[in-house]
Amino acid sequence: MSSSVDMHVDHRLVHRAFAKTYVEAQSRFRELATRHGGLLTEIPHPLIGCNGEPLAIDVASWGPDNPESTLLLSSGLHGVEGFLGSAVQVALLESGLLPDRLKRMRLVLVHALNPWGFSCGRRFDHNNIDCNRNFLLPGADYSGSPELYRELDSFLNPKRRPHLVDSFFVEAFWLIRRFGFASLQQAIASGQFDFPEGLFFAGQGPSWTQHQFATHWEEWTAEAARVVHFDFHTGLGRSGQGRLLLDYQPTEAEQEWFERMFEPQEISFVETESSRNHVSGDQSESAKQTRYHATGGIGTFCHQQYPHGSYAYACCEFGTLHPVRMLRRLRQENQGYYHDRLGSNRRARAHRRLHNAFCPNSPRWRRKTLKTALDWITRSLEDLEQSP
Repeated sequence: MSSSVDMHVDHRLVHRAFAKTYVEAQSRFRELATRHGGLLTEIPHPLIGCNGEPLAIDVASWGPDNPESTLLLSSGLHGVEGFLGSAVQVALLESGLLPDRLKRMRLVLVHALNPWGFSCGRRFDHNNIDCNRNFLLPGADYSGSPELYRELDSFLNPKRRPHLVDSFFVEAFWLIRRFGFASLQQAIASGQFDFPEGLFFAGQGPSWTQHQFATHWEEWTAEAARVVHFDFHTGLGRSGQGRLLLDYQPTEAEQEWFERMFEPQEISFVETESSRNHVSGDQSESAKQTRYHATGGIGTFCHQQYPHGSYAYACCEFGTLHPVRMLRRLRQENQGYYHDRLGSNRRARAHRRLHNAFCPNSPRWRRKTLKTALDWITRSLEDLEQSP
């Protein structure tokens, strides 16, 4: 499907949409939401940001109180990845694509689900929790780790300060040769509960973000019979390419909606027992790199816990670096955070490199990702507002 988004995504919109800091992103979001008539609320975070600023999840909504459907757009679940998600939300408000009046549906923008990580430039929260591995279903146990992760811990989480030159790539490619790329990706990125200072730590109980989301989520959706939820992320896949990742088995109606609204190459079903039969025929290397099963994802939580009707969720993922290069930057930033002094040049450099890994400075990357995201959103807005 095509749209008229091209004319809106020029260099001026890109410049206005992408902020340099959490404070700037929050300020733009709040100002534009208010200017465009949104109902703005905030959920304060108990801590201050890394620059001493107050933190909050900010929520803006439009449309009726009792809608037939709701489009929910969330950003910043993975902290530093929020720079793109915030830019998408700001660009939607700046571009003029927001309908003047939503009669049948509700639009909700949730800005910075993990505001501490957004402020501090970390993918994780203030307890080092990967918030998109923390949404376990009721009764699930926050314990255990992939056996291979245990074997890899000394490689993934070295207890020393980061260095400009290290043996990471030599070790990484030796491990790929020994275990295979897919097995390593599954073991490393799926989430673990036993290494609190390690990468992809899923927590030992519900995180602050999970608690706030679970408390306010049905309020945001207005208990609509039909919900579409896009949660914006970066870092996984070919640079600039956008994919809609579904890590659960949708209902037949939800499956038909995704297939009707989006091209086959835009959708990837993460490989699980429940979704195995729904994986698209696109077997590109980029598609394969986005297929692994992560525990405690927000999408699975929403889809299985929403009692009011259909809940179609997609992780809107935009690629940046090859997974091996991304892992090195995550490892270096985590080393600096735990094993180097605050203010050191090494730690600052690792921090900057992580920011650029998840939100590249490239104008082409930024324009391409905004265009794709706004295209997906406008298709969905038009469909939900017009559908019976």
